Amino acid sequence: MAAVALLSFLGTFLYQILYMIGQTHTSSANVGIVYGFSPLLILGISVLAKIERPTVFTIAGVIMGFSGLCIILFHGGSRLTVDRGSFLMLLAIACWASYSVFGKPIVDRYPPVTTTAWILLFGALYQLPLALWQLPDQQWALLSGTSILFVALSAFFSLYIGYTLFYYSIARIGPAKAGVYTNLTPVFTLIFAALIRNEKISFLQVFGLSIIVIGIGITKIRRREKSL
Repeated sequence: MAAVALLSFLGTFLYQILYMIGQTHTSSANVGIVYGFSPLLILGISVLAKIERPTVFTIAGVIMGFSGLCIILFHGGSRLTVDRGSFLMLLAIACWASYSVFGKPIVDRYPPVTTTAWILLFGALYQLPLALWQLPDQQWALLSGTSILFVALSAFFSLYIGYTLFYYSIARIGPAKAGVYTNLTPVFTLIFAALIRNEKISFLQVFGLSIIVIGIGITKIRRREKSL
């Protein structure tokens, strides 16, 4: 239980705090670029902690995914700048990478649904003092029914369902391979932006998306070979 409490502190409390504060002190391009380091950090921590021994294909896939992400983010002249927000974002990603890697031994012993439920419970307890501290400043009149609905949906799908599926993936394929799928975030972002907001997707963006998908495919080569 102590290990679950520590994972919750890293993955649901410290990560969220650093992420929220960091993105308010840097550009959106920096947020995307720094976030793209998460599969690389997960891979590195997995190796250093001797929790996973990634194959050459996994390493190549992670690097390709990061390259594709950079192509998308650098589209339009975006570039990485070093500032306080970027540093906080990097610390947040380090917390998430540690949460991903060191959660592997736990989900090997307990179901992902049970593990996630305890992690979110501890996370709520960690955040309760901050919530009570900021409660007097909350302007309740500005909250609409739609906003409350979106927060509820976000909590259920993004946090509970998302965290559960992520830990389920870690239990099945390991943290390094599961981590590379986080590069699909900009893929779905661009697709939904095109479908919902009618935004145009450029050739460079399509090229970057293709590299990300190919990188994910490369991480699965060894697994396919075993199944033959």
